Formats: sequence, C-alpha cells, structure tokens
Amino acid sequence: MTEKPDLHSDEWEQVLQQALADLPTEPMPASLQNELQRIPRDHAERHPWWRASWLRPAFAFGVIAVPLAVALMAQQQQIQRQEQQLAQAQQDLAIALTYLQKANEQVASQMAASIGSGVARPVTDTTIQVIEKPLDTTREYEL
Repeated sequence: MTEKPDLHSDEWEQVLQQALADLPTEPMPASLQNELQRIPRDHAERHPWWRASWLRPAFAFGVIAVPLAVALMAQQQQIQRQEQQLAQAQQDLAIALTYLQKANEQVASQMAASIGSGVARPVTDTTIQVIEKPLDTTREYEL
C-alpha cells in the first residue's frame, strides 16, 4: 500500500504534479478551439446607448468637476489679487491720512498765529489810543 503524503509538506505538491504529468493527453480539435474563442464575443454584454461610458456617473462627475475646479482656481486667484489691491489701498490711505494730519497741524498753528496777532493788534491799538487821548487832553490844558 502506498503512503499518503502529508498535506503540509512540499511532497504533496510534487505527487500532484507527477499525477497530472502521467495523465494521457490528446490534442484539442480545432473546432472546439474556435468555439471556445467565440464564447466571449457571443456572450458579450450589449449596453444600450444610454449606458454609454460618457453617461456613467464617474465620467459625468469628471466632466463637471474639472471645469468647476478650474473656475474655483480662477476665483481664488481673483480673490488673492483683490486682497493685494485692498492691502495696497489701505497702506496708501494710511500714508495720505498721515500727510493730511501733518498739513492740518501746520495750518492750525499758522491760523492760530494769524488770528492771535490779528486779534491782539486791534486790541492793543485801541487800548493805546484810549490811553493816549486823556494824556493829549491833559496836555492841552496844561499849555
């Protein structure tokens, strides 16, 4: 009696390979070869026009997603340009306000000086005239 090979060893595979090699073989007839090759063509799935690859969800998603991604990138670039322009405008406005503040300070000091001297001169002139009049009148009496 023959010994059974162990299923967990390489010996089992060798015995199987030997048994397959010992089987008699005959060439396959050409007609059978042709029939076997025709099976995939005869039983291929026929898809209706509405199941074409361009109508499938993955393709439709790709057709929609690509232009959407391009539009979003263009929108993002436009937003970045607008943010840069806004930052530049803020900087320009800060500089302009600084110049206006300095000009305002200079004009205010010049106006204060002009108004102060303009108010002070008539008051002093009038006061001097009033003070001189009694002196003039008293001089006339003395003479």
